This record gives sequence, structure tokens and C-alpha cells, in this order.
Amino acid sequence: MSADTAHPAEPAAARLTAAKRELLRRRLSARPAARATIPRRDPDTPVPLSFAQERLWFME
Repeated sequence: MSADTAHPAEPAAARLTAAKRELLRRRLSARPAARATIPRRDPDTPVPLSFAQERLWFME
């Protein structure tokens, strides 16, 4: 095994070029994207049936 061959246990980031490491650092330190929230259902409205439940209701 030659000295210039990277060991499999070496972190992948260490094998990147300096420009790619800087780009990775900037992306990792960037503000995370806002997650979309699921709106709450009004408790006074009926819960909708699933497609399978609708099929069963139609069959009866």
C-alpha cells in the first residue's frame, strides 16, 4: 500500500480539495431551511375518510 493512498477509515472531507471543503463548510453553517408545518384540523369538523374507508362505505 502506497503512502499517497487514503485509508478507508479516513474522513471523506479530508480528501476534498480546499475549495470543496470551503463550499461544504459554508453549506453546513448556513441557516437550515424552514420546515413546512401541517395545519391543525378544527376539532369541530368531521375527520375525512381514507380512500379505503370510502370504498368500504360504498360497497355496503
